[in-house]
Amino acid sequence: MKKRNIVLAVFLSIIALLVLSRSFRSFFTDSFVFLKSFFVNPTSVGAVIPSSQFLASAITKYVKRTDAPIPIKVLEVGAGTGSMSSNIAEKLRDDDVLDIVELDPNFCKILENKFSSKDNININCLSILDWNPSYSYDFIVSGLPFNAFDSDFVKSILNKYKKLIKPGGIISYFEYIALAKIKLFFLKGDEKQQFSKTITTTTQFRNKFEFDNEKVFANMPPARVYHLRVE
Repeated sequence: MKKRNIVLAVFLSIIALLVLSRSFRSFFTDSFVFLKSFFVNPTSVGAVIPSSQFLASAITKYVKRTDAPIPIKVLEVGAGTGSMSSNIAEKLRDDDVLDIVELDPNFCKILENKFSSKDNININCLSILDWNPSYSYDFIVSGLPFNAFDSDFVKSILNKYKKLIKPGGIISYFEYIALAKIKLFFLKGDEKQQFSKTITTTTQFRNKFEFDNEKVFANMPPARVYHLRVE
C-alpha cells in the first residue's frame, strides 16, 4: 500500500507540473537549465527540475500586504528559474520591493529576462552571505537546499536570515519529504555524522520559530513547506 501511494504521488506530481506550468515551452526550457546546473554543481542547486506552482503557492502564501500603506520588502534566496518569484511578483504593488539573490549565473540570466520590465524586482547574482542591504525584510522566501550543505554553512545562512528579517517577519522554506531520512540511511562514518549535524541545525532553528507547515505532494519530489515567524 505504501509503495502504491508513493507511485501515485509521483504520478500526480508530474501531471501537476505539466498542467500548471505557464507554458510547456517555458517549463522544458527551465528544466533543461536546472538539469545542466544540477550536474555542474548538485550541492548548490539541489533539484533537477523547477518547483511546481503548487509548491510556489504554498511557500508564498504568507507574502501579503497589510492594511498599512507602508510598502513591503521581500527577499527571495535561491530563486532558480523564478517559479516562486512569479508568485511573489503578482502580490506586489509598484512601491513594494522584491530582492532576488541567486548564485547560479545561468539562473540569473533567466531571471533577468523574466523580470526585466519590473523596476521593483532586483536580481542579484551572488551568495546570500555577501548580500548586505541597508534595510530589512518583511518576508524571506528561501529555496536553498539546506540538506545539501554542511551544518556550519547552514548555520551561517540561518543567522543571516535572522539578521535580515524584521521583528515579526516571516521566513518560509521547504524540504523534500523523506529524502533526508533516505540520505541518512545510506551515509556512513563522518559523512553520516556531518549530515546529522545539518539536520539538527535546521531542526533547532525551525522548532524555535515555526508556526505553520504543510505537505505539497504535487511537486517532484513532494515537499514540506515551513513558515517561521522571527520575533
